[in-house]
Formats: sequence, C-alpha cells, structure tokens
Amino acid sequence: MSGMCSNPFGGNNSLNNLDDYFMAALFKGELSVDQAIALRIIKMSVRDYLFFGLGKNGITPERFIEAYQYLFKVNSQDPRTWGNYNTKERYKDKDGKFIYRKTNLSYKEVQGKCFDIHYEIVGLDIKLPLDNFRALLKKKRELILNENLKQVIKYMGQYRNEEWCRLPPTRRKGKYTFPRHNVISTLVSPEDCKDLAHLYLYGSSIKNKKVGGYEKIPKASTLKYKCLLFENL
Repeated sequence: MSGMCSNPFGGNNSLNNLDDYFMAALFKGELSVDQAIALRIIKMSVRDYLFFGLGKNGITPERFIEAYQYLFKVNSQDPRTWGNYNTKERYKDKDGKFIYRKTNLSYKEVQGKCFDIHYEIVGLDIKLPLDNFRALLKKKRELILNENLKQVIKYMGQYRNEEWCRLPPTRRKGKYTFPRHNVISTLVSPEDCKDLAHLYLYGSSIKNKKVGGYEKIPKASTLKYKCLLFENL
C-alpha cells in the first residue's frame, strides 16, 4: 500500500508543517524541550485520528486506534485505562551480544505519556478546556468523513480486498460476513476495536484483562493479524 492517494487528507492541511513551527519556537526559547515533544505527539495523534480512512496516506487502522485511545480514552489519573505498560528493549552489550529486557514503566512514567498531561504541559488547557477540545476534534472528524464519504467507502473496499488477498487460502472464509454498519460513528468513535476490524478486515485476539474487577484496554500495538476475525466462522 505504498504511495499516496490523490486526496489523502480530504482537502485539509496535513498538519506536517506544524513541526517547523515547533522547532522554531524551541530554538527561540519560546518552548521547552518537553513542550515541543508534547506538541509533536499531540499533532501526530490528531493527524492520525482526523485523516485515517481517506485513502493511502500512511495512516493504518492500528495507528488510528492508537490515536483514538491516546486522545479520548487513556486518563493519567485512572490506571484502568492504561492497558499494558511494559516495555521491551533489545540492544548489544560491549561484547556484541544481544540483550533482551522487559520492564514495567512506573506510574509516573505512564502518566507522563498521557494526553491530558501533555495538554497541560503545553498550556492548551488555559486556552480551551480539554473536554471542549475533544468535542471539537470529533466534530471535525465527522465533518471530514461526511464531506468525503464516497472516497472513504471506496478506500474501505480497496483495503478489504487487499487484506483479503494477503490471507492464507485456508483462512479465506466469510469475506462478506461483516457488513458495513455504522461506518461514520465507528470511524469517529471506535469504542470496540472489533467494529473497526469488521470494516477493514484486520483483527485482534487480545482479550481485555480484568484488574480489580475492571477491564484494562489492550495496547493497540498488540493488535493481531485480521485473519483472527475468522476463527469462529
């Protein structure tokens, strides 16, 4: 799925030019390093959320889900929303031997990666309450989808067909078992990863873990290949 479609951002600015403003402000001393990093993370997540599904533009379903979880679901004050917060490292020691290490991030480290904290770090909360920002972001996403609905549906079909062709022949069953229900609402607020998987034929076998009676959201990076959708057919 290389290359770009003819209208990859639905007639909108791709937001990539904001990086230049962030760097210029950093060099002028108008932003701290932490603020510049936070702004870039926010920009990348907003971009992946707003423009997924318009065509080949480098934004995958996985990146869209990750952006949605970051922007709307994860809360720095609620560990139940954090999902898995372990990290894996792979590096060479001084003798050239590969070392593998798995560690858990501390609560403070996880909180420092959350959107609500980034939003405060850069001072956006002073200009616009977080809930208002989120509401406006969803409104903008819905507007983009409706204005480019034919393009969205066309790309969805192309993506499904390409993913279908990548499946092993023995797993190619039930291609049309998943009709396109609630397309706009799912692409604005994908509360269930499987609903999005039904639209684009990719899937997850990861079950939410219960911690203290509550379900923890799995990281989007743990999403498995879409053929797992067909296991129970």
